[in-house]
Amino acid sequence: MSYPIRSLFCPITLACQVLQPRWTIQILAEIGWGSHRFNEIKQHIPGISPSLLSKRLKEMETNQLIHRRLSSCGRVTYHRTASGKAIEPAIRDLGIWAYQHLETGNLGEQADLMSFLMNLRRSMDLTKMPDREVIIELQLSDKPKPHSIFWLYCIPGQEIELCVINPQLETDLCITCAFPDLVAFYFGECGLDSLMNEGLISVIGDHELKTTLSQWLLGSSYAQNPDIAKYQPPRSLSD
Repeated sequence: MSYPIRSLFCPITLACQVLQPRWTIQILAEIGWGSHRFNEIKQHIPGISPSLLSKRLKEMETNQLIHRRLSSCGRVTYHRTASGKAIEPAIRDLGIWAYQHLETGNLGEQADLMSFLMNLRRSMDLTKMPDREVIIELQLSDKPKPHSIFWLYCIPGQEIELCVINPQLETDLCITCAFPDLVAFYFGECGLDSLMNEGLISVIGDHELKTTLSQWLLGSSYAQNPDIAKYQPPRSLSD
């Protein structure tokens, strides 16, 4: 990596030259979270066009943040270099800072449906589920068809598959809720127990899956960490 000498007086300026282009940090984070193929990265970052993603990946290769691997069957995957991996603590700290200090507003209205569900799938803990194939049906009561029913196909030792078409397999558990309530749970706004007690989430099906729901259906890594306090809006003087 080489830059004009005038930028070298400040390491922050130099880092910004590499990381500032839009989507660069999100792409690096996604690769770190296990999205290695072009379409996987694209699916997890709503709003980025294929042409811009291709451009950013090339720039990140040039800046030695990632490298390309070509398999014997011609499949291209992207992986972080040692330099790219070294940025992981800083990216983690950025997430913590945002979680603690930025007001998110109405997350249920802002969240991209498919991107959110893929992140929800990624946060589920298969080791806390029965050691067998499991089909979870998710019904979003406030969404119009065909965007209201999804299936999570869980196989021990494999990545959970999010299905938008009925896999035609027997459902083990059906979870019904409104999308904003699911988003609020994921980001730590409220707990599963309180949502179920208020009748905002309905769970029907396998007894073992129901009783262990809070062990395998998890929120974001920030919401799971008790040491990270979520942002609280400042109280007005009249409170």
